[in-house]
Amino acid sequence: MSPANQVIANIYNPLNQDKQSLLDNFVIRQKEFETIFRDLKTSKLNQTSQNFLIQGQRGSGKTTLLAKLRYSIEDSENLSHLLVIQFTEEQYNIFSLNRLWETVADILEEMKGFETIVEELDALADDDNFYSLLEKYLKKNQKKLVLLIDNFGDILDKLKEAEHKKLRDILHESDLQIIAASTRTLETSYKHDKPFFESFKTIYLDALTKVDVQTLLENLSNRQGNQKALDVIKNQKGRIETIRRLTGGIPRTIILLYEIILDDSASVFEDLEGILDKITPLYKHKMDDLPTQQQVIVDAIALNWDGILTPEISKKTSLETKAISAQLKILEKSGFIVSRHVNKKNKLYMLDERFFNIWYLMRYGRKKKKQQVVWLVSFLKEWCSEEELIQKAKSHITLAKTGTLHPRGGYYMAEALSQSVQDVELQYEVLTSTKRHISQTDPKLAEDLPDTDEMVFEIANKAYKNQDFKKAEKYYLMAIEKRHIGAMNNLAILYNNEYRNFPKAEKYYLIAIANQNPRAMFNLAWLYQNEYRDFKKAEEYYLMAIENQNVDAMYNLAWLYKNEYKDFKKAEKYYSMAIENQEVDAMYNLAWLYLNAKKYKKSLENFKLFLDATDSIDDFQPHIANFLMLLISRKQYHLALTLFQEEKYQLKEKIRPVYFALMHLMQEEYPQEYKRMGAELGETVDEILKRIKALEK
Repeated sequence: MSPANQVIANIYNPLNQDKQSLLDNFVIRQKEFETIFRDLKTSKLNQTSQNFLIQGQRGSGKTTLLAKLRYSIEDSENLSHLLVIQFTEEQYNIFSLNRLWETVADILEEMKGFETIVEELDALADDDNFYSLLEKYLKKNQKKLVLLIDNFGDILDKLKEAEHKKLRDILHESDLQIIAASTRTLETSYKHDKPFFESFKTIYLDALTKVDVQTLLENLSNRQGNQKALDVIKNQKGRIETIRRLTGGIPRTIILLYEIILDDSASVFEDLEGILDKITPLYKHKMDDLPTQQQVIVDAIALNWDGILTPEISKKTSLETKAISAQLKILEKSGFIVSRHVNKKNKLYMLDERFFNIWYLMRYGRKKKKQQVVWLVSFLKEWCSEEELIQKAKSHITLAKTGTLHPRGGYYMAEALSQSVQDVELQYEVLTSTKRHISQTDPKLAEDLPDTDEMVFEIANKAYKNQDFKKAEKYYLMAIEKRHIGAMNNLAILYNNEYRNFPKAEKYYLIAIANQNPRAMFNLAWLYQNEYRDFKKAEEYYLMAIENQNVDAMYNLAWLYKNEYKDFKKAEKYYSMAIENQEVDAMYNLAWLYLNAKKYKKSLENFKLFLDATDSIDDFQPHIANFLMLLISRKQYHLALTLFQEEKYQLKEKIRPVYFALMHLMQEEYPQEYKRMGAELGETVDEILKRIKALEK
C-alpha cells in the first residue's frame, strides 16, 4: 500500500492507527476537544461529572475526537484517578444495561485491582444490579469510570425505558461519566418528558470551515511530503473551497478525495469509483439512520441533483407537502440538507454533502449513465476555469489519439467535457477522438457516447456566421453525409447567397426537399422567382411549402400572383391564409390590394389589423403614410379621417403632415383645423398634396 493510501486507510478507520499517528493527525476539532477536556480536568472522585453527547454526521470526526480524549486522559498525571474505556464503533453484543456492565467488566478485568470482577459478575443472577458490583470495585480502587461510547443512539435503542431510567439515575448519583457520540439527535436527551432530558451537554461537530480544511490538507500533504498538493492548497484556495462544498465539510470525505483532486488524467473517474466503493458503508449507514419517510424524501432530492421545490418532491414521492415540510425541517436541522429561498414563500432544497449526492447518483441513479455524468459536469465546472477546461479537453484528445486513454474513464470524461467546455469544435473533437479510441476495445460503450451530428451542424453554422465560408462548406458537407436535413438547406443558402452558385444551390435545395425540408421548398421557390425568373417553378415550390405550413410561402405566393400574374383573387386567397397565421406584412399588403381594387372598407379593416399587430407603429411610419396618401388620393377622406381619430393609434401626432394635407382637402367641413398647422410644416404638406395629386392619376 502506498504511503498516501496508508494515510487514507488509517484515517478512514481511526482506531486502527497507532497512538502517535492519531495524535499527529488530530489537527481539527480542537475547540470541541478543549471544551470537553477542560471539564474533565476538573473531575474529582465522589463527584458527579458533566456527561457529553458529541453529535455529527458519519465521517465528521466523532471517533477520532473520542480517541484524542482517551489518550489525553491516559497521558495526564492529574487524571490518574480516571479509568477511561473507549468502545469500538459497533457494539452488537450490548442489548441490555447489564450487558453493558458485563462488557465494561471484561475490559477492566485486565487492569490491576479488577482481576476478579468478571468471576464475581458471573455469579450474579440476570436480574441483579450488575452496576453495584462495578461501583464497589471502583470505590475500592479509588477510580472514576469514563466511558467513551460511539453510536450511543444504537445502544439506547436496544434498552428498555426502565433501563434508560436506571442509567440516568446512575449518572446522577455515581462516579460514572459518559462521553457519547451519535450521528443523530437523540429524542431521549432533548425532550423534557424523556429520561435523559438535560443529562447530556451536546457538542455539535459542524461542517469544517475554510481554515479547518486548509489545516487538514496541509497536515496530510506535509506528512506525505507532497509538494504539488501544498502548492495547490497555498495558491488555489478556490479549489480547496470547491472540495469543502462538494463534501459538505465532512473530514473523512475530504481525505478520501485528497488524492484525486490533483489528478489531471481521465483515470480520475476510476479513482472516484474506487473511493465511492470505499465510502459505501459510511453512506449506506447514513441513509439507514434515517426514518423511512425521510429516506424517501432524500432519494427524491438526491436523484434531482439540483435544488428542488417542496411541490416537486411531493410529485416524485406522492407524499403530502405538509408532511414533507415537517421532515425537511428535521433534515435541515440535522445538517443533512440545505435550503435556499427563491422567494418569500418557497425554498429550493439540496443535499448538503455533494459528494454523498455523487455517491447516491452513482449507486441508485435510474438513468444510470446520464445521471453519473451530471455530477462530473458539475464538478468540472466548479473545479476548473474555462482555460483549464480547454486544456483538459486538449489533453484528453491527445490521450485518445495516442491510445493511452482508459476506456471507462475516458467515456465519462468525454461526456462531461463535452458538456463543460464552451467551444463546440472542441466538444466535437473530444467525443469523436474518444469514440474512435474506445470502439477498438469496447464498441458497445463507444456507441453510447452522444451523437455528434448536431455538433457538426453547429460548427458549420458558427463558421458561416463568422464568414468563414470554406469551413462552413466543409462541415455542412460532413453533416450531409450523416443525413442532416438542416445542413442540406443551409449549404444551399451558402451557395445561393455567398458564392452565387445557383446550380449548386438548386442541387442541395432539391436534396433537402427530397428529405421533406419545408424551408428548402420555400428557398428554392425564392431562387426560381428572383434569380431564374421562372415563376411556374416558383409557384410549384411555394405551393409545396404551403402544404407543409410554411407561412412565408403563403405571403410570397400572394405577392407573386399580385405582381407577376395580376391574379388578384389568388393573391387575396394566399394573403388571407398568411394573415390567419399571424403574418403582419400580409395584413398590410392585403390592405393595399383591396385599396387598389376599390374595396375600401375591407382595405381599412386589414390596415387596422396591421396597425394592431405591429409592435411599434413608429417603425412603420413611411408605410402608414403611403397607405393614407393612396387612400386620400381615392377621395376616401372620411375613411382616412377615422384612422386619424382613433386615439389608440395616435396617427394625428405621428404623421402630422399627412393629417394637415387631409385637413387642407377637407377645408369646407373643417375650416379652422388646417389653420392650426405650424409654419414649419408648410413645405412638407405642399409636397404631400402634390404626391396625392400624382396618385390620383
